[in-house]
Amino acid sequence: MNISIFSSEKGSDGLNKLLENSEKLWFPIRVRGRFEYKVAERFEERGVEYYLPLMKERRRWSDRWKVINKILFPGYIFVYIKRNEKFEILETPYCQSFIQFNGKMSSIPQQQIDGIRLMLERPDTLKIHERLHLVGQKVRIINGPFTGLIGQIKRMRNNTLIYLIIEQFNKMLSVEIDENDVIKHEE
Repeated sequence: MNISIFSSEKGSDGLNKLLENSEKLWFPIRVRGRFEYKVAERFEERGVEYYLPLMKERRRWSDRWKVINKILFPGYIFVYIKRNEKFEILETPYCQSFIQFNGKMSSIPQQQIDGIRLMLERPDTLKIHERLHLVGQKVRIINGPFTGLIGQIKRMRNNTLIYLIIEQFNKMLSVEIDENDVIKHEE
């Protein structure tokens, strides 16, 4: 007697879904802003395998330089789970949603997670370029002799220096200033 487990295409889809749900994969999960460490603590308490990529960054404070841990992907944590464990993860306070593509949870291949870890092991060779501000954006100076003045970004150089047009006193001044010394101006 010959018995077939797969009687139709539909039946094999069911088995594929079952196999897909039993495989552990890395999934990016969106968390509430500035609560990444709290979520990581909760995952630690519950025994959930997670990865919160951190990089050391040297920051200037008003009176000194300090090395801090900066979250590489703010608002996201990677979890290593089976697809069918997603609801348990979403019950964790401050977890908002999984990243989805075409209605399906997006997974990150293990080699990409390993690549991120490898890059972060060599911080001297890693440089992250973030665009805090854009040309044409209105900003307020928060540090230095021009503190409090509002200007518009004319152009940027080397992702660190910006040229501002400041229209104060009926004159147009152009100032070269560090990008970290300005914030977006909310009108």
